[in-house]
Amino acid sequence: MFWFAQIHRPQSTRLAIGVAFCLLGVILEYLQALGGYRTFDYLDMARNALGVGIGLALAQTRMQNALAAFERWLVRS
Repeated sequence: MFWFAQIHRPQSTRLAIGVAFCLLGVILEYLQALGGYRTFDYLDMARNALGVGIGLALAQTRMQNALAAFERWLVRS
């Protein structure tokens, strides 16, 4: 989420991507339950959502420019 939030700056786009990632986590858990050899876990869904939330929160700080700074550094090297 943090990587995508650095690329897509509008807050509405960031939130849409965050919701999509949370839904993806939920869908993957249900698909794992159908497979039989992986386990279904509500806590995994919560952890996925927490990761998305942390990525969104970090994108509100000065760290939102980390990818651009790394790219500038890479070009100079």
